[in-house]
Amino acid sequence: MAVIGTLVNFTIWFVCTLAVAYEVLVMLVPWSLGWVPEINIMLARTLFWFFGHALVYFWLLPSYIMFYTMLPKLAGGKLYSGNAGRIAFFIFLILSIPIGVHHQFGDPSIGRGVKLTQSILTFGVAIPSFITAFTIAASLEYAARKRVLKACGAGYGSCPSSGKTYSCSGISSTGSFCSSSAG
Repeated sequence: MAVIGTLVNFTIWFVCTLAVAYEVLVMLVPWSLGWVPEINIMLARTLFWFFGHALVYFWLLPSYIMFYTMLPKLAGGKLYSGNAGRIAFFIFLILSIPIGVHHQFGDPSIGRGVKLTQSILTFGVAIPSFITAFTIAASLEYAARKRVLKACGAGYGSCPSSGKTYSCSGISSTGSFCSSSAG
């Protein structure tokens, strides 16, 4: 999972850096040296935001990598779904690269169709965040249930930390596996 997340993060970073490198090396440096009389301001802004929005994912994706790889282990469980994590990273890769234009909704040279597309892509980036939230919550719940099973001795007995008696018989079809009664 960490390798896929790092590869996605690197790919986003590399692709988006090409845009700002072009802006600086081909447009801004020649203009600042007086080699060209003018530059296309709208193109420069678009290239900047193509890169600038990717900066958000450059710091966000490492935290998602940590959520998927370290947090379930630290909680004492396992990752609920590795496939969900992979899907979330690839959705980030597909949707996050082109969405920087939403910072230019006030610019007159950006057409309505592009603005609509950017709006849809911008809201679409919430999907991998929802997948991550569900997967991590399920992973933490799994770890908590595992600890309860361990405290119960994986059967019948009293839980020393609460004084309650638990009946633990494995996970049922409803997702519940322990019932408690006052000890």
